[in-house]
Order: sequence, then structure tokens, then C-alpha cells
Amino acid sequence: MSWLRTALVALPGPDQVAGNTVRARAADILRPAGALQRFDELAAWMAEWQRTRLPAVTRPAALIFAADHGVAAAGV
Repeated sequence: MSWLRTALVALPGPDQVAGNTVRARAADILRPAGALQRFDELAAWMAEWQRTRLPAVTRPAALIFAADHGVAAAGV
């Protein structure tokens, strides 16, 4: 497992410049305060980890989880 620890330590961190650029661009768009805020945060996070000022989702996917175990019936 030491090889994994070594590899993880060597990984680059997020690109703060890219994230801040996306945040600034989102703040400059005319729209109601707080509109699409979560999407703006997600775009900035993606920009930081993709290390680009133009983040993209090239292969989107969705996961749906469902259960039938009675917890919902109890009002949870």
C-alpha cells in the first residue's frame, strides 16, 4: 500500500486560478441572486480538478437508487 500512498501524495491539487476564473464569470452573469448557485459551485469545483477554465462533462451518467423498505411510510 505504500505505492498508493506515494502516488496520492504526488497528485496535483486543485487549480485555484481556474476555479476563481469560473466563479468570477458566474458572478458577472446577470440573473437573480443565488439563482443556479449550486451549479456555479459545481462548475468551479470541476474547473479546479480538470485544471481548466472551461470545464466540461464529456460522458454524463446518472445513477438512480430506489428501495421498498417501509422507512418512507414512517414519515422519514
